[in-house]
Amino acid sequence: MKKLKYLLLIFLLVNNVYSQNKISVIYSVDFIGEVFKKRNNAISQNLVSGTKGTETKIKSLEFKLIVDKNKSVFNVIPQMEKDNESLGEKMGKIVAGYDDIFYRDNDSKILINNFLLDGKKINLLDKFEKYKWEFSKEERLIQGYKCYLAKTKLLHLEINAWYCPQLPYSTGPRDFGQLPGLILELQKGDLIFQAKKITFDDNIKLDYDLKTFKTITVEENEKMLKNIRDKYLNQQD
Repeated sequence: MKKLKYLLLIFLLVNNVYSQNKISVIYSVDFIGEVFKKRNNAISQNLVSGTKGTETKIKSLEFKLIVDKNKSVFNVIPQMEKDNESLGEKMGKIVAGYDDIFYRDNDSKILINNFLLDGKKINLLDKFEKYKWEFSKEERLIQGYKCYLAKTKLLHLEINAWYCPQLPYSTGPRDFGQLPGLILELQKGDLIFQAKKITFDDNIKLDYDLKTFKTITVEENEKMLKNIRDKYLNQQD
């Protein structure tokens, strides 16, 4: 009888955790490559020297994913700004996407990438179904959860996503999602986001107002980028 009561209590606790609609995930960041490969010429040596501190900066960052039912926001956990930040540290923040915010609404099929363009923050209304995933039978444990591997490509970059069907949230780091479970580890080229803390709490607030920044389409973004490039090239003449 006591054993039955114990099993029932465990079932109720587990069921309560996964019936909650809100979850917070903290991701650490790792970098497993070289920002610039070393070559025996003066230009490459200067580039390598200028990126000193880049990898250390990347590995010091943490990002947070907030999920509320079928909506989610992914962004960096801000660090205290340094007055004398080096070029390498600034580059590390760019590589990791320090200033980017990603908002996903799976019900409305909306994917927003909020980033700096020509010194101004904008919302890019991105393609919702932008990745075609290949599924693997490979599995591993991350934070005690069984995860499965899915793969895709972004231009020349290999993307590996470890998702967890036990956590039924179709989202993950950055703009990656649309998998049958929460992505607990994402490798984008040499950059890796890995879940280090998972919290279930219905008091968590998903705070993102789409009206705060101007929203543009992918086509409008490409046009703006072309104008910025042309302006820069004209200044060089």
